[in-house]
Amino acid sequence: MASPNIVTANAIIGRTTGVVLSNTSALLVLNNEQNSLSAYKINTVTMANRSNAVVTASLSWYNSANLQGTEFVIAANIAIPGLSSFTAIDKQTQYYLDENSSLGACTQTASAIVVTASYELIN
Repeated sequence: MASPNIVTANAIIGRTTGVVLSNTSALLVLNNEQNSLSAYKINTVTMANRSNAVVTASLSWYNSANLQGTEFVIAANIAIPGLSSFTAIDKQTQYYLDENSSLGACTQTASAIVVTASYELIN
């Protein structure tokens, strides 16, 4: 199946999600399953460091669902100062998450980074 034609979409639903990077492996931020008949327009992704120390984090797009397929790095090893945040995707650099693709993030310091994403579910 293919993602919907966004010009003739039946619905556009605003959503926000978040994940604590609880370990040092890549974790799902957004997942668009195969045959979902939907596309996600990612408006913002923010990575917040809730620790006092500088922590590095990365954000990647995968061309298959569930962090499978090829990884395409969007932001690599960004040093985020303690108690501050980094906006990896904003209105100037929007991404679309088609069917059977995913967005993941990782850090070298477990539980220090919280990732939030604001997106539009289009179907």
